[in-house]
Amino acid sequence: MLTFFLLLIFVLTKYLGNTVNAINTEEIQRLKDQQLLQMERYVNQIENTYDQLRYFRHDFKNILISMDESIKTNDIEIVRENYDKILKSQNIIMHSNNIAMSFSKLNNIKNMPVKSILYAHLVSASQKGIDVNLEIEDSIINEPIDTFDYVRVLSVLLDNAIEEAEEYSNGAMNVYFIKDSSNNLTVIVENTFYGKYSNISELFQTSMSSKGHNRGLGLASVEIILNKYRNISLETEIKNDLFIQKIIMKW
Repeated sequence: MLTFFLLLIFVLTKYLGNTVNAINTEEIQRLKDQQLLQMERYVNQIENTYDQLRYFRHDFKNILISMDESIKTNDIEIVRENYDKILKSQNIIMHSNNIAMSFSKLNNIKNMPVKSILYAHLVSASQKGIDVNLEIEDSIINEPIDTFDYVRVLSVLLDNAIEEAEEYSNGAMNVYFIKDSSNNLTVIVENTFYGKYSNISELFQTSMSSKGHNRGLGLASVEIILNKYRNISLETEIKNDLFIQKIIMKW
């Protein structure tokens, strides 16, 4: 009888061990697939940004020639008309805020992958007619999070902000990097939002989305990523027609 029970315990232990290993292997593969998908999106955004810069460089000379010919007429109405045509043909939208000034603040981001993903999203938002505001007053370096996780989380929050803001004619997106006296960092992503949620926690369910896209899936993945870090939290709120996401990183 003792031999039988010992054998049974051995068999059960072996079975449970194999089951746990199979589950872990499946979970690891799922996370790898998700990471590959995020990295593919990141690379595509960088490639799109590069293509946009290359095309603009190619057309810039012709744009200057067109403006020069208009200026030679000394007719301000013709200059204004051609100026508007050039902006429209190049899909350039002038906002009330200084986009170039906002983008120059990216120099304060020392993590190159993070800087690249921010730039790609800000350019995309601007081209979609979204009023973009970026505030980075301090040098941001050595954040307490794996770079790949950092890029994935920011990509989801920025994608969601752009997707929502472009729904409105006065859509805006604000991004802030704020350091306190203890060197803790808060990254804030805000976007125009006129909708309502009875419970914000619903957004973190994988089946929940404001417009039938992937916001719920994205925020659910963000929560999974940040749960790995005891010193990092995500706060979500809706205030003054803004949907606000805060990543709080503490040392």
